[in-house]
Amino acid sequence: MKSAKIGTSQIVVVIRPTMDGSVRVREIYSSDFFVDRDMLGLVQLKSKMNSRQLESGGVYVSQRLTFKADAWNEGGEVSFVTESRNVPGHDELQEYGMKCQIGPSVEASVVNHGLTGQAQFLDCTRLNGDLVKGYYIDALGYFLTTHEVSKDFGDSDTT
Repeated sequence: MKSAKIGTSQIVVVIRPTMDGSVRVREIYSSDFFVDRDMLGLVQLKSKMNSRQLESGGVYVSQRLTFKADAWNEGGEVSFVTESRNVPGHDELQEYGMKCQIGPSVEASVVNHGLTGQAQFLDCTRLNGDLVKGYYIDALGYFLTTHEVSKDFGDSDTT
């Protein structure tokens, strides 16, 4: 469940790790709208918005990636910037990225009782200044956002 000042909505997230280490994620916002993403850790490699009512949007594909990281432990830092383009098309590259402080490791079952292994707390800032907190779930290779502060959408919590 995602709760924000503008209301509460239920978003279903289906996470499918792949053999190559990437993760396929489907975020289902309603029966008419969902987003497919290919992720590698924190980094979105590709995304596509899908709508049953409107023509589906293009596919955004990362063209460049800059990645920096300390040791993956408490007190470390990790950051990345991607440049993505809508394909097919000749749009300008769009930058997206985050800089994260690595916090303590906890049992993943603390984050969600159905998870196993470890989860690393991350306190992040997006390139646009939005704040994001959550846990990187080691067994899934997925960053689960638990709190966001967005200039556009306000504060939201995921439970």
